[in-house]
Amino acid sequence: MIRRVFALLGGGAALLTFASCSTFDTDNAATVNGTDITVDDLDAVRDDIAANPDQFADATDLDAAGAANGDLTRAVLSVLANNVVARAVIAEAGAAVTDQHLADARAALGAAAPDGPAIDALAERQALFTVLDELPAPEATQLQAMYEERPAATGAVCIQLVSADTEDAAATTADALRAGEPVATSEGVEMQSGCFPVEQLSGGLGAEEQDLLLNGTPGDVSNPIPPDAATGSPTWTVVRIQPWSDAEAGLTALFAGTSADPSTPPPSAGRLALAGALVTADVTVASEYGKWDQLSGSVVALTPAAEDATTGAA
Repeated sequence: MIRRVFALLGGGAALLTFASCSTFDTDNAATVNGTDITVDDLDAVRDDIAANPDQFADATDLDAAGAANGDLTRAVLSVLANNVVARAVIAEAGAAVTDQHLADARAALGAAAPDGPAIDALAERQALFTVLDELPAPEATQLQAMYEERPAATGAVCIQLVSADTEDAAATTADALRAGEPVATSEGVEMQSGCFPVEQLSGGLGAEEQDLLLNGTPGDVSNPIPPDAATGSPTWTVVRIQPWSDAEAGLTALFAGTSADPSTPPPSAGRLALAGALVTADVTVASEYGKWDQLSGSVVALTPAAEDATTGAA
């Protein structure tokens, strides 16, 4: 049984009910790097889930009419969008998903799962991941070129993190980093650095820090970030994206399967590539369904105020 698998795979936020027989201004639920995911494509999976709730859903995933609710619909759309991006990553690497990959993935989902659009999407997802896990790490020159253009496009970020007790100390640190000067550490100023997968970035990042890490270039430095009790950060913080010369060893080790934290093995080289491709993907989502979240690589709900005026899909 693969019950609730879509709900567990996709990104979700506050509930947005998709009422039956609604109308739309577009035929597309989303467009991913120029590839359309039509409303019909999405509804085919949603309808299949609703027709087989014992396999794909439970009461918390369905609305009063028995259709996939907002969270589940966004999860389905996220899987379809991720599949589009994964296909492109694999094709760019010169690899391919074979019929055998798909057959193995379908078999792994169990004989009880009914054939149809829902199982097809899940089987493709699993087959894509199998092939991604077989991809080799990029050549050093290719990895360097990707990093120097946009570090997060590699699927990882390499940063220098400076913690300071006071705002003045943080501001001084930021100025020194921007000038390329060494940072003087002391009892009140501590520094650490390292590379880690994009997927490990916190959803609690502020908009400015998220933009820096996902869209910044080597050497970019954040403004001083104030203490945040909600995230457990008691100090002022400054973040700098490492230049390639500082990042090379850590990033190469990450792609080779070595993590600074042995308890948390890094993703495969192919999944890092997928994470980077999701960061850089050009995704447009019809507002009826939500919006694309660059950090999680998924479709999430609009803000509550926007949701109040939003209707849904059949």
